[in-house]
Amino acid sequence: MMVTLCTGSHLGNILPIRAWPDSWYAVIGKMLPKCDPVHKVTIIPRGRALGVTMSLPAADRYSYDKEFMLSQISMLFGGRIAEEVFMNQ
Repeated sequence: MMVTLCTGSHLGNILPIRAWPDSWYAVIGKMLPKCDPVHKVTIIPRGRALGVTMSLPAADRYSYDKEFMLSQISMLFGGRIAEEVFMNQ
């Protein structure tokens, strides 16, 4: 699903900062074979979240194996690493 939004000038400072972590969540989620597929990524602030990356499971699961859990942790740390590398935080 592709969502195109126009932003006002009041969001000009927020969007470049939020774009790095959310884009890396999506990239790592796509690269790792055991991660759930990325469904939607948004960098538009909504509520308390500044950006959201949604992954939806392809099928119902009743238990998780070690490789899946490590892939999920890698995906979550991808955003934090992007903040360190690209934004010097």
